Amino acid sequence: MNTRSIRFRMGVWYAGLLTVLLILFGGFIYFALEKFLESNLSDTLAKDAETIGESWIRDVNQSPAGYVAAEIEEHFAPSITGRFVRVTREADGIVLYSSSAPESGAFDPKQHSSKTV
Repeated sequence: MNTRSIRFRMGVWYAGLLTVLLILFGGFIYFALEKFLESNLSDTLAKDAETIGESWIRDVNQSPAGYVAAEIEEHFAPSITGRFVRVTREADGIVLYSSSAPESGAFDPKQHSSKTV
């Protein structure tokens, strides 16, 4: 094979161009998918928080003790799903519910501060 032939040089040039295009396409897909999944997760968590706030916290003073904790455990199962849930009353910052450590041991809830962002 003659490395100085036009056929060889064009083949190498096309292979290089295809490689660069595939790398760029793969990078674009990776970052677009990462942004989409992060946005989707954020929206899902916001909807869950809104559900908790609208459905259960609204009537917390009229409900029996432990109502909020029982509802969150039943519907969201933070210990099984590995999600951390802490519900505080906005007016005085009293913690109404705080998740226990997940079964997977993914994190320790005691390490998370009780300050809201």
